[in-house]
Amino acid sequence: MPPSVRVSPRRRRVFVAVALLLGLFGGFLGAELLLRMLGPAWLRHRMKELAAAGMERSHEGTDLEWSYEVANGRFLRFSPGTSFRIRHAEYDHRVTIDALGGRTVVGPPAVSGLERLPAIPFLGDSFVFGIGVPDGSTFVSLLSQRISRPMLNLGVPGSCLTQQLDILERRHRELGAPDLVFFGFFLGNDFSELMGTLPADETENGGSSRGLTASKVPARILARLNEFASRNAVLRRSYSLQLVRREVLRAFNSSRERPLVYPLFALLRREERYDRKARAALRIALDRLQALAGTLDFQPAFLVIPDIYQLDRVRCETRAASYGLDAARLDPAFPNRLFKDELTQRRLPFFDVTPCLGDPRELYYEIDNHLTPAGHRVVSECAADWVQSIVTACAHRTSIP
Repeated sequence: MPPSVRVSPRRRRVFVAVALLLGLFGGFLGAELLLRMLGPAWLRHRMKELAAAGMERSHEGTDLEWSYEVANGRFLRFSPGTSFRIRHAEYDHRVTIDALGGRTVVGPPAVSGLERLPAIPFLGDSFVFGIGVPDGSTFVSLLSQRISRPMLNLGVPGSCLTQQLDILERRHRELGAPDLVFFGFFLGNDFSELMGTLPADETENGGSSRGLTASKVPARILARLNEFASRNAVLRRSYSLQLVRREVLRAFNSSRERPLVYPLFALLRREERYDRKARAALRIALDRLQALAGTLDFQPAFLVIPDIYQLDRVRCETRAASYGLDAARLDPAFPNRLFKDELTQRRLPFFDVTPCLGDPRELYYEIDNHLTPAGHRVVSECAADWVQSIVTACAHRTSIP
């Protein structure tokens, strides 16, 4: 019988530690493989988003091609005559900038007398600008063609009504002192962007309302950890880590009045304090708009654009599940009502394209959530008669329909 081998306590501890690490690693690999094969819908969609974000970061610096001009530290216009490329996992296209510093509008064919008509400005964010589609496929270009009127696409990605009024106030005369100005209002994040322009003491918890919505230090820590995990080339590929992330969010959100979510979901969830801040921010912006319209003598009109999560129940449920929220308790139509109630009280004309976007699956990109070329086409078809009626009423100085 061979003599027994004595193992020192130190070696025994090392062996146990290595065995535990190997066991944990093996368990992690097993869980990772199982989640990749049988993971829930929200997790598969989350991984698609992270993959697309990773691809977008691999092109980081392409937005540096976006040459633009500022005045007093604020965006004024894109540099006239420039061109740049926009790349994403779901699209790849070029943008050209016209002589007035807006995105080129491919308008109607040359018609005698048409060149003498003043161009109608259309201000808004990336949905008006047309992220994801070529110049001639934006709904501004398509509307220009449909009603045979020249238009200006002054959409600026990442802007909201506050910045758009800054631009209009400074450039109104340069743009030909138009007597009609259209604004695009995207329900997905324009409320939160407006809230972000309020003084710090007027936003919830004294902080910014942009991005993920929550409160105080724990939320900031979670947001930073989430950002790190989303940007790290290794961590963002882990299904297991995203599952842990969801469970942490679920636990955090269940104990908070204001959960850590994409801002639209704070509105859909009907959080009273958040709703109140959103309404207050909108009223401040609309007060300024009406004062500016009186001073510069122009008629404002709004085109209302919904978020994909308001239209696609499955996608809404998938995103809600990633936050640990109950989708059955969300109210997808509330942002529309909030915005339209304020405009109706002020007798400001608006048109909501939501009813026209019945089946949104082909109208919005799956990951990016901007409108596809088909989405821009549907918006232009839906809004053309209303836009024409507003243009005609302004031209004849009749009541706005």
